[in-house]
Formats: sequence, C-alpha cells, structure tokens
Amino acid sequence: MKLESEQGQKWNNALVEADKKLFEMKQKYWEEQNKKDKESLEYAKAQTQSVLEVKQAHFDLTQTIREERKELKKQYETARDSIPYLTEAQKETMFSEADYKESMDKLDSIEKKATKLYNDYLDKISNTSEEEVYLLDSITKEYKNQSALLEKEYTTTKAQLAVNKAQKELENAKIANKNVAIL
Repeated sequence: MKLESEQGQKWNNALVEADKKLFEMKQKYWEEQNKKDKESLEYAKAQTQSVLEVKQAHFDLTQTIREERKELKKQYETARDSIPYLTEAQKETMFSEADYKESMDKLDSIEKKATKLYNDYLDKISNTSEEEVYLLDSITKEYKNQSALLEKEYTTTKAQLAVNKAQKELENAKIANKNVAIL
C-alpha cells in the first residue's frame, strides 16, 4: 500500500510540476505577446503621428497657396473690371491676364511639387516596418525640411509678385503725374 502511495505521490508531484511548467509557458507567451502588442501599438502611434505631422504641414502650405490664389484672382478681376475706365498707357501697366496666368502657373508648380513631396513621404511612412519605427522621426523631419524649402519658394514667388505689382503701380503713378503735368 505504501508503494501505491509513493507512486501516487510521484504522479501527483509530476502533475504539479507539469502544471507549473505549463503555467510558466503560458505566462511567458502572454508576456511576449503583450510586449509585441505594445510594440505594435507604439509603432502605430508613431506612424500615425508622422502621418498627421506630414498632413498638417502639407495642409498649411497648400492652404496658404490657395489663399494667395484667391487674392490674385480678386486683384485680377478688379484690374479687368477697371479696363474700360483706363487710358491705353494705364492698361499696359496694370495687372494683366498674362501677369495673372504667370503668377498662377508659379503657384500651380509649387503646389504640384508639394503634393508630390507629400505623397512620396506618405509612401515612405507607410512602407516602414515595425522594426524601422526609429526611421519615422527622421522621415517626418526630412519632409518638414523639404516642405520648408517649398514654403521659401512660395515666399520668394509672392515677394517677386509684390515687386512686379509695385513696379506697375509706380509706372501708373508716373503716367498719372505726366497727365497732371500736361493739364
């Protein structure tokens, strides 16, 4: 009877040991899965943050360009509507359809570059793997730097447009002074 009891105790100990090992394996699996889930969430968060930053920078630039387009359109329409009241000399120095088209073409070019840049960087972000999560910050910073260059190009274009307008206004003022002097 003692033999059976010893045998039973060994089996019981073996079952307890097997249960412990099974529990430890399940716990290890759960911890590893939890760690992978956390890494996946961190990656998703970092990727989403990068996408949001790129989208915000793109939106800001394109919105600025759209606002400038509206302003140019208003100025062109105002100039166009005043044509019947101008002398030939004044008509030649006003903000013309050619000036409008040239300015819009420059803005279109910048916006197309911005959109291409935006799409390229969104692709870069979406093509990073969880193992490359460390690249997301540098991709985002690189996009922002490239976007800043486009903003400078826009600012330069806008400044050049302002210079051109000022030259035309100066020419109009000279013509007006000449007409006053003639009278």
